Amino acid sequence: MRENPESLNKKEVIDIRNKQEYEIANVTNTIASNKEFIGKYPDASQVEDANININKLAYDDAEKINTIKAYQFFLTNYPKAKEFEQAKTNLRNWNMKKLFH
Repeated sequence: MRENPESLNKKEVIDIRNKQEYEIANVTNTIASNKEFIGKYPDASQVEDANININKLAYDDAEKINTIKAYQFFLTNYPKAKEFEQAKTNLRNWNMKKLFH
């Protein structure tokens, strides 16, 4: 990079790259694409958002599958997710259904 007062500094270039890569991960919108983003750019400011996306996508998967095993998997693998308590409730409801059927 040339010494030019109008040129972007290294941090700005990295921030732009991270933002673009995060947007690409969101277009794909999968757990894998968000994990890949975090793996490639662990210091990016978007990492927290990518983790939130991962948690939501994993919870959505558990809801779609809607089995005891799916909720147990979610609870085991995503203990910090904001959806954790709802998944626990869903699992309790499943266990109650099992008792009465």
